Amino acid sequence: MGKTNRYLLLMLLLTCFYLKVSPPIFAAPDPVEVEKLKKNAPIQLIGTVVKDELRQDLTTEKELYHQLRTMTISVKEWIRVPSDDRKNKSIDVIYSYIPSWQADLYVGGSRMDITVGDVVEIWLRQGDYGWEPVLGGNTVNHIVYVDDREEPIPEPFPHKLKRSLYQIWESNTSLVVLVSLIVFVSVLMITFRKKSNTSN
Repeated sequence: MGKTNRYLLLMLLLTCFYLKVSPPIFAAPDPVEVEKLKKNAPIQLIGTVVKDELRQDLTTEKELYHQLRTMTISVKEWIRVPSDDRKNKSIDVIYSYIPSWQADLYVGGSRMDITVGDVVEIWLRQGDYGWEPVLGGNTVNHIVYVDDREEPIPEPFPHKLKRSLYQIWESNTSLVVLVSLIVFVSVLMITFRKKSNTSN
C-alpha cells in the first residue's frame, strides 16, 4: 500500500472514530444510595418556602460564586420528625447555593434550586450550621415549582455574553470538525487521483 493510500485510510479511520466517540458523562449519585440516605434521614417533611436569605458568602475565586443560604419552610406535613420538633410550624434549612448559570462548572449531585413560593418535600439531617438537605438537590422534590424565579446572584452581562458565545461555539464544534475532516479527505483523494492520472 502506497504512502498516500495509508494516509487516506488513517484519515478515514479517524473520521469514523470521531463519529463513534461520545463526550464524557459524569455519574450522578447512585439512586439506591440516595434512597438509603432518604430512608435514614431524621426529618422528612412537606412545606412551602416562605423566606430565602443569604447567610454567608463563600465565594473564594473570581467568577466562581458560592453562597450559604437559609430558607424558612412553613411546614404542611411532618412525615418523619423527632417528637420535640413536631409542634413547630416552620423550620430553617441551611443549604449551599450555586447560580444556575454556573451549574455546568460543577459535577456530582443536583444543585439546590429554591425560590420563595416553592412547595417541596425535603429530607434533612443535622449539619454544622443546623438542619440541611441530606444530599443537596437530590433530596429535594418539588411539588410546586414557581415559574417566575429570581436568581440570588444575577449573571453579570460580560459573563452572560461570554457564556452565550461559548455555547454557540460548543454546539457547532462537532459539525465544524466533521466537515473539515471530510473536506480534507476529499482534497487528498482528488489530489491522489490527479497524480494517478498524470502518471498514467
